[in-house]
Amino acid sequence: MNRTQIKTLLTASLFVGLSSASYAEVSIANESAIVRSVSQNHTQSDVNRHDAMRLEKVLREAGIKADIKSIKPSSIPDLFAVTLADQPPLYISRDGHYVVQGEVLSVPDDVILEIQNDEMTANANSTLSNSLSSASQPPFDKALNGTRVSQAQRASMLPYLMTFDGITADIPLYHTAVDGLIWGASIDGMPFITTKTGKTIIDGEIALLENGEFIGLDATFERRKNKEVLSKLDADELIIYPATAPEVQTIYVATDLNCPYCQQLHTMIEELNAKGVTVNVIGYPVFDESFEPMRQIWCETDNAERKRLFDEAMLGMQATLQTTLPNCSDNRLQANRDVSAGLAVFATPAIYRADGTMYQGHFAKPEFEAFLKGD
Repeated sequence: MNRTQIKTLLTASLFVGLSSASYAEVSIANESAIVRSVSQNHTQSDVNRHDAMRLEKVLREAGIKADIKSIKPSSIPDLFAVTLADQPPLYISRDGHYVVQGEVLSVPDDVILEIQNDEMTANANSTLSNSLSSASQPPFDKALNGTRVSQAQRASMLPYLMTFDGITADIPLYHTAVDGLIWGASIDGMPFITTKTGKTIIDGEIALLENGEFIGLDATFERRKNKEVLSKLDADELIIYPATAPEVQTIYVATDLNCPYCQQLHTMIEELNAKGVTVNVIGYPVFDESFEPMRQIWCETDNAERKRLFDEAMLGMQATLQTTLPNCSDNRLQANRDVSAGLAVFATPAIYRADGTMYQGHFAKPEFEAFLKGD
């Protein structure tokens, strides 16, 4: 099961089909509570009565069954907090097209003040400081969906983001289709959503609501992000199996030596090559026992020899590798592993076309052939 399937199941646990009669009953029961919550918290940025009912209707028509207690503006621009009975918080965009579910974590005020004081000290030239601050907060443009944030914006966010566990200076950060929200992943590939300032994170991902249905993760965002990540991989640290017929497709596979499905897919590489498919293997150990033998294999600087060692390991001949593996202390897996954090791989093998599209299913199914053809 891949990350997209797992995340879809997690978020879809909120959504089940409701009959029209059931929807009407739930809507009537919740309308007064929602409107009452809005009127009790009225400010200029509050959701008005119409907006509250509109967003509630969107969620109900998508099949949400949890009791909606309230819909209120959140601290994140154009994102409204939906309080659900016995469920983690849910956030929905003003246009009703995007939802995020997860707990919100914020940098404490005293830590924010400390970081800001450090920045003021480091930037004695206030003109330069203001210039950087302005450059780091570009105007929202939906066309940026799935692209990396600028270096200036990244630099302004990292001091705050790095106060959270598991977040380092090397993490990937990408624009989303929602104004004010940035997608990130820990160095271990665990995704999260953050604000443009980096002072708040949500331990979830953005899902799409379209034509009254829950779609899952934003496919446009995923494809653009993945394509950019794949383009940043160091080709010298991939194990490449070139097409032996006129090339029609290139795929990338994040793989682990001890993953049974990875081993099964590996036996198909020759057949894929004969069909015109080039296979680029990303060393992506997920099992503890896989890291050391894979690190040693990637120590081999001769690409042909590295491929031979890897083939033997994937065929279950690791016992013989103990006497043939190069003896070195380098970790040549790490650079591509760090870049691949942007793929947010949950399980191996994770298969991607060069255009960034991820395959969601078993490679033994007919759908895999369609995927390879670009369908």
